[in-house]
Amino acid sequence: MYLKIGTTEDRFKLVSNVLEIIDNTQKANELYKLAHSPIEIDFSIFYEVIQSIYNDKPFNDEQLLQCYSVLDELGIFHETISLFSDNVEVILPTEVSLLLFGLNSEIQRQFTTKEMLELESIISDNMYTLSFENQNLIGRIDKVKSNLKILAAA
Repeated sequence: MYLKIGTTEDRFKLVSNVLEIIDNTQKANELYKLAHSPIEIDFSIFYEVIQSIYNDKPFNDEQLLQCYSVLDELGIFHETISLFSDNVEVILPTEVSLLLFGLNSEIQRQFTTKEMLELESIISDNMYTLSFENQNLIGRIDKVKSNLKILAAA
């Protein structure tokens, strides 16, 4: 079931999901620190995601790249840690991803559940494929933007 972002309660539920990602990132950073690793994941972009949810504003290309780069880093961490635990969530809710890509709440409310499933598929097939190269990530972002524009125009 997709939230038709509109009420404060809807936005709060989405923000709650983003806060879980922030919490998981903090835990990842704590584990890296305990292992004396120089790796530290900068998750400040997720505070911008929260602002975007409340302001109903999309991300620019630089913000999209930063957001999904961090999600890739978390995905890589998850792949490693999944040997010990499989309950780490490293994806944004579909509604949040659509908002960041420019489909605000007003546009999203017009989609049927079937259309939302198609949009979710576009996001998950392209944005949650782990990448070790930002160039590949830029291509994935461009592909999603292109597909979303075609579907939103239909």
